[in-house]
Amino acid sequence: MLKLGYDSVRDLVLGSALLGCGGGGDPIAGMRILEEALNNRVNLVIKGLDEMDDDDFIATAYFCGPVGSYKNCKRKGSLTYDQMIKAINIFEERFHVNISALYAVELGGYNTAIALKTTSILGLPFLDADAAGRAVPELAQSTIRIFGKELYPSIIVDLLGNYIIIEKYSSINFYENLSRYLTELSCGSVFIVDGVLSVRDAKRMLIRGTITKSIYLGKNIRENLGDKSSIIKKISSLINGYYIGGGIIREVNLDIVGGFLEGTYLIKEKKEVIKIYVKNENIAVW
Repeated sequence: MLKLGYDSVRDLVLGSALLGCGGGGDPIAGMRILEEALNNRVNLVIKGLDEMDDDDFIATAYFCGPVGSYKNCKRKGSLTYDQMIKAINIFEERFHVNISALYAVELGGYNTAIALKTTSILGLPFLDADAAGRAVPELAQSTIRIFGKELYPSIIVDLLGNYIIIEKYSSINFYENLSRYLTELSCGSVFIVDGVLSVRDAKRMLIRGTITKSIYLGKNIRENLGDKSSIIKKISSLINGYYIGGGIIREVNLDIVGGFLEGTYLIKEKKEVIKIYVKNENIAVW
């Protein structure tokens, strides 16, 4: 078990933002909500799956929506923590399950933080695991689906205050399209509770150790920020990655399409040009 303080919270957000590959939400907002929790003396506790009972049930809670704002569309309200907690309570009551902990659906500056914050309000532990290993654009991209487990049952809450209960969906594409449609109606994001698992199954289906890995990476970023010439290469080596190149962002062609921020942008440095394809996150580079 690990109890987080101010430094480890900042490290978590920094590290998960890095692993989020440009997605997973706003790290500044993620930092703010976790620091608010600490200011209010709320315990932020991380537990490993091996510290849980195999028969315990866990779930994930997260926001789904495009990065950025819709054009010509004003955001219709915002979700409160009371609504998020209500969604989890409805989930437990409707589907007859007691949730003993939450896990992150992905790694990212806000989605990891909001799952931890929601867990802390419930007085539950947050698990050292996630279902993607990075931030991903589509709901289908979850490790639990690789093992043949679907994400339903589910609760979706939109910015208009609607609670949508899903016992089962016909396909993952329908679930994705429904979620994205709801984000378009409210010009923002939706809050989702899904991915319920027994801890026994989670030990097979989730990626373990990713929260403490994020904290470790964030600590290295924080402690080496003054050494800008080598920090990127150092962090690349820590994650067994590669330094491709750098420069200045010169051209951005991004737009919200079907509930996703999608398009490309260019990074230029002298004669070198790097093109990056985006679908909420940085997906491909050439």
